[in-house]
Amino acid sequence: MNGQVLLAVDGGNSKTDLALVGADGRLLALARGPLSSPHHIGLDGCLAVLERLLERALHAALLWPVELPVAVAQLLLAGVDFPSEEQALDQALAGRGWARRVVVGNDTFAVLRAGTERYLRWWEERPAFSRTYFVELPSAETVFARAADAELVSIRVWPTLEVLAIFRPWASDGSSIDFDVDLTELQGQERLDVFCRFLTTIGRELGKPVLMSPEADWEHPVLGFDPTTDRVVLLAEPWGTA
Repeated sequence: MNGQVLLAVDGGNSKTDLALVGADGRLLALARGPLSSPHHIGLDGCLAVLERLLERALHAALLWPVELPVAVAQLLLAGVDFPSEEQALDQALAGRGWARRVVVGNDTFAVLRAGTERYLRWWEERPAFSRTYFVELPSAETVFARAADAELVSIRVWPTLEVLAIFRPWASDGSSIDFDVDLTELQGQERLDVFCRFLTTIGRELGKPVLMSPEADWEHPVLGFDPTTDRVVLLAEPWGTA
C-alpha cells in the first residue's frame, strides 16, 4: 500500500497541513499542527513537527505500522526561499527515508491551490494577437520558471461565479504574486464576505498577510488578512472620514 501513497505538506508560519493521498487522488488522512517554518524553529524543529504529523496521519489512514518510504513527497514550506535552503531540506529529508522521491519548495506555490478546479483557469494573454488562450494548468514550478521577458501570464480564480480575482506572478523566485479585483463585483455585504473569505483562505494557506491596495498607491493597503489575528482587518479609514 505504501508504494501507492503520496505525501503532501503545506508548512507555514502559523500552521502546517500534512496530507496522505492515494494514487487515485483520494484523501487518506489529513493532519494539522503548529508552524514548521525553518526560519522560526530551525531545520531540526521543522522535521520534528513534520514527523509527528506524519505519524498521526499514518495512524488515521490505518497505515501504521508501515514500512516507509511512500512513493512521492512534496513539501512546500515557508522559509525555504533559496536554492541552498531547498538543498539543505532535501538532504535532511533523504536521511529520514520518508519517500522514494522528494520535491521541496516555498509555500508561496501553495497559493495556486487556493481556488478549485471548478473556478481556476489558466490564461495566456497575448496582446499582439488580441486574443486570450486557454491552456492546461501548469505546475507552480513551471509558472515561476518563465523568463522575465516572457509573455504576460495571468491566473484567474473565481471564488464565486460573480467574483473574479486575476493573479500575476511577477518574481521568478515566487516571492511576489499580485492580484486584481473589480470593485464593482464586490458591492454589497454578500460579495464582500466572499472576498474576505477568499483573502482568509490564501492567508491561512501561506501564514502570511494578504493585502489589498489601491492600484496607484500600492504602499498603502486599505484592507487585508492579518495572520496574527486570523481575520481580515481594515487598514485605512473609509474615504471622507479622516
